[in-house]
Amino acid sequence: ICQMHGRFAAFHTYFIVMEYCDGVTLDVVLQRVGSLPVPEIHKIIGQVAAALQYAHAAEVVHRDIKPANIMLRQGSNPVNPTVPLLPDVQPVLTDFGVARLTTAKTQTASGTVLGTPAYMSPEHVRGDDIDGRSDIYSLGIVIYEMLAGRPPFNHQTTPAAVLVKYMQESPPPIPQATRAVQHVMDRALAKEPAARYATAMAAVEALRELSPGIQVSLPVRVPE
Repeated sequence: ICQMHGRFAAFHTYFIVMEYCDGVTLDVVLQRVGSLPVPEIHKIIGQVAAALQYAHAAEVVHRDIKPANIMLRQGSNPVNPTVPLLPDVQPVLTDFGVARLTTAKTQTASGTVLGTPAYMSPEHVRGDDIDGRSDIYSLGIVIYEMLAGRPPFNHQTTPAAVLVKYMQESPPPIPQATRAVQHVMDRALAKEPAARYATAMAAVEALRELSPGIQVSLPVRVPE
């Protein structure tokens, strides 16, 4: 998880000082190779889920989970997005610029929406109070894209059209997905928060149970 080094306010604006992460973002990899093999999906999404669960335990909701906010790094070496990811590639969950505390007494200003339309939960689109289950929905969209090679409703031409689709329809089934995998995705992407997995790791564990031969370690960097 991206390290937070400090925060301050100036010129009526709030700033967060975050760790600089050198690497390539997951969206760059997906744009070049399309969908990823299941072992690579498990490795990346498992560590992202562990980082996200850490944030939720600290009562922080990210509100903008998407491939562009998942940085892939490989020690001091650059990641080549055109070849299979090496075993030591580590994902880092970044960009907490629109995150909020679940205990905050105020919500986003009326009439504004913070986040990326293609990855927002239905309750986030409606402007409802949100908690970690909204991030779990967004994580489900990321998994969907890693499996299918595209996010749901990517044929829509405007962000507003995408938001309407998320409000009114469920994401279409993933092509060639097994019934068991589709069941996991349907639960992660349930329109009602209470119907989703309770934690990010629960969703990832449900997927991993479908491939028991794959073992993935889940280290979490504890913020200083």
